[in-house]
Amino acid sequence: TLSCEGVLTGLIGECGCSAFAGVEDVELIEIKDPKGTENFVDHINETKADGLVVEYEQVTKEVMDKCPNLKIVSLQSIGYNNVDIAAATEKKIAVTNIPGFCAEEVSVHAIGLMIDLVRKITFFDKSVRAGKWDPLLGYKTYRMTGKTFGMVFFGEIPKQMVPVLKALGLEILVYAPTKTKEFLYKSYKILSPRCDIPISYTSGKQKALAKNLQVLYNLFHKTGCPVGTLAKAPFLLKSTPPLPG
Repeated sequence: TLSCEGVLTGLIGECGCSAFAGVEDVELIEIKDPKGTENFVDHINETKADGLVVEYEQVTKEVMDKCPNLKIVSLQSIGYNNVDIAAATEKKIAVTNIPGFCAEEVSVHAIGLMIDLVRKITFFDKSVRAGKWDPLLGYKTYRMTGKTFGMVFFGEIPKQMVPVLKALGLEILVYAPTKTKEFLYKSYKILSPRCDIPISYTSGKQKALAKNLQVLYNLFHKTGCPVGTLAKAPFLLKSTPPLPG
């Protein structure tokens, strides 16, 4: 029996799944309204569930302690920060995620936000709704063709962004310490600050962006990027006039 919302794939950690050897059928029971830890636990124990399929619910050590029958927690997401992995490993509870979940949707959304920012769509929308139209209001807009788009890290979401960004005429620069320069260039024809392949990585702006990407990476790497960390990156947050309204 699974108390859940969805499906199972890909293992995280070394929790072991030998408990599922020979299982031929699964009963799916939906929890529509968990309403806090106690009620959530009650739902699991009422059904004597062997597993959970969740997306947002917190599966803490406390939850695991109170659900002795639990053998697997499957997440409908890429991230697994809502599950206590150490506790699950200790209790031999398997934890799974979906590595490619929503990668296309998030990549398209990120590009949409970029276009909104570059072309000041939300900025002008607020201005017009406030009864004012001034095409020169706020920061300067630019044609995107030939500009350089910088990325920090290069997982599934950035990979899916690449063909769309190229179709928009953008150069792409990536800071991805876990990827080799050969992989980035041969597979995607994009450059890295560590890349010494002699292409048009010579403009002052591209070199400045490369340095800024490395600074941003260091912020993520050293601090985990808590709220407010990006304020320490002055090249990201340049002062602009406030949005009207």
